[in-house]
Amino acid sequence: MEKVKENVPPRVWVYARCPGSYTATKEQAEFLGLRARLSGATVVGVSTDTKSGWNRPGYRELLHRMKQGDFNCIYNRGSYRKQNHKKITGFMALYYHYLYLFGKVQKRRTSSRKTHFLLWEDFRTFERYKQQAQFLWQHGIQTTDDLHQKRQEVTAKMDGLVAKRQTLYKLRSNAANGLNKADLSQQIQALTEELRGLRKELRYCDAIEQDAEHLRKQVETIRCAEQEAEQQKAVVG
Repeated sequence: MEKVKENVPPRVWVYARCPGSYTATKEQAEFLGLRARLSGATVVGVSTDTKSGWNRPGYRELLHRMKQGDFNCIYNRGSYRKQNHKKITGFMALYYHYLYLFGKVQKRRTSSRKTHFLLWEDFRTFERYKQQAQFLWQHGIQTTDDLHQKRQEVTAKMDGLVAKRQTLYKLRSNAANGLNKADLSQQIQALTEELRGLRKELRYCDAIEQDAEHLRKQVETIRCAEQEAEQQKAVVG
């Protein structure tokens, strides 16, 4: 398998296997696929198996696609154990779990009508939560301290860029200094673009801190609703 190049999103193949359980296997595949996408990877394919042994269709497909060079990274439960990936906690775990549960509800599998009703408002804000999760993943933010540190770093960098831009404004407005005003304007524009990106990061930090409590409540609500639905099914059955 080729080496993953820096700054190039890895091409990922997702392989899931939970012997004897089709539902658990599909959920594992969705979980791994979501994790890959949040890390910035491109999922090029998914294969699954529900049986043990070497003669597994999903595993054979993985090997075949590997020989063709279709991907350069594999996501499966076993690979995470071997590579000792850092455990996900805090904000990242919260968002990750929420998006996973929401994805199950969105596809109308193993979800009650009550769960759909409870998440109805979130269908409009799902993309926002997904972007926030990607921001957390990209910057390795898990705790409140991590989030505050990121905010301080962004704020400090913005202050420096604003001061630098102000100096360029003054130089450009001075007609007697003989400097190239077009070059100064170009530098000012570059700083403005950089500041725009930093302001977006600052908004992400604020939004995550504000939305986290809502997501915690929603995750707990989904759990309770699904447990209630399962208990009702057991009684009826």
